[in-house]
Amino acid sequence: MTDCTADQLKTFPTKLDTTKLIRTFKLQAGRMKGLLDKLDAIENGLPPGRYSYRKTAALHIPHANDSQQNAYLVATRYVSETEIAFLFGGFFHANTSIMLRLTTLFNAWEDVSGTVSSCRHIDGSIHEVVLRFEEPIDASLLTAEADSLRVLVVEDDPLFEQLARTHLQALNAQVDHAPNGEMGIDMAMQNVYDAVLMDMEMPVMNGLTAIKTLRDKGYAGTIIAVTGMTRPEVREQCTVAGCDGFVGKPYTKDGLAGAIRNLRGEPIYSEFEGDPAMRDVIDMFVADLPQRLRSLTTAICKNDTKESEIQIRALKASTGACGFGALSEIAIAIEDALIDGAEIETVQSNLKRFMRLCTRVRTRQAPPVPSTAAAVETKTPTETGEQGNDAADQQATNEGPQLKIRCA
Repeated sequence: MTDCTADQLKTFPTKLDTTKLIRTFKLQAGRMKGLLDKLDAIENGLPPGRYSYRKTAALHIPHANDSQQNAYLVATRYVSETEIAFLFGGFFHANTSIMLRLTTLFNAWEDVSGTVSSCRHIDGSIHEVVLRFEEPIDASLLTAEADSLRVLVVEDDPLFEQLARTHLQALNAQVDHAPNGEMGIDMAMQNVYDAVLMDMEMPVMNGLTAIKTLRDKGYAGTIIAVTGMTRPEVREQCTVAGCDGFVGKPYTKDGLAGAIRNLRGEPIYSEFEGDPAMRDVIDMFVADLPQRLRSLTTAICKNDTKESEIQIRALKASTGACGFGALSEIAIAIEDALIDGAEIETVQSNLKRFMRLCTRVRTRQAPPVPSTAAAVETKTPTETGEQGNDAADQQATNEGPQLKIRCA
């Protein structure tokens, strides 16, 4: 058997019908979820860098003569930048080359290729296969959990700051720190954060005053109050000052996870992201976005309508030109509100939406130089389970005949 070419190992064959997938085991959705939960629990949860990705995917085994056009249905468990784990009703030998067709957050296909690094027996004919990618991928295209949040922790106690940092980093967040309210205000106004965690009791400036000051300055980002006080009047004061949520002290991983859960939306990429000629332009726009937002919020805070219109008009043009249509639409709404002399509450409401979307703006890094795929031979799999009729009929089904797939 002749060797596969590098191109054959990187893309699905054009003749492959992924609407007719071979199912290698049968399992109801409830049992599938229970099995995946059990695997996560055995490992005490997924470690940092691995993100839950529970979907179905199409698997193809490349052959040199390209005459074998079979695709198999698999159930994925987790993904990282370098590997993916999935369940399969058969056994793969190490270093077997395979390809997967994955579903992105945007319901598009992402084809990946790699080699099997491990295959362990789970139950019956079911095995968990770990595929190491030929090239690193952007996992945030597949699951929102892989999109790192940016959080500012305003906390004077070094112990609690370290505790919050440890839990947040485990939740895939990048953490900045300010030791008091004054520094927290400066950092919040100078950077773009998904959330500011504001301790209520600090020296120099307490959290309540800092929240009021930020809102008075026109800050529209998410602010979460951190307090060990549970009395209703304390929460009422924080709400009136302008906070969006609460976290109790001491910090816990579950408490922080609940506070930031709704902040993690799908990352926003430019519609021109795939155009190499636009890469530098998009990178420049994303890098300059925090400064543009500061100029806009400062002008609105000063009630400088003329300067506000200039800043939002520039943002409207740049977001549209760089392929961020969702941002451009809100910028138009803010501009119209300013021109019409709308109430400041209306302007700030749209500004808050605009800033929250801006925190999700991302630009992909330049892809690594493609590596030359090692030439690998594969042997045809033995008899498989029944033919599936629907690629979306995922958590498929009864333990069918076991597959043994190996490199030549």
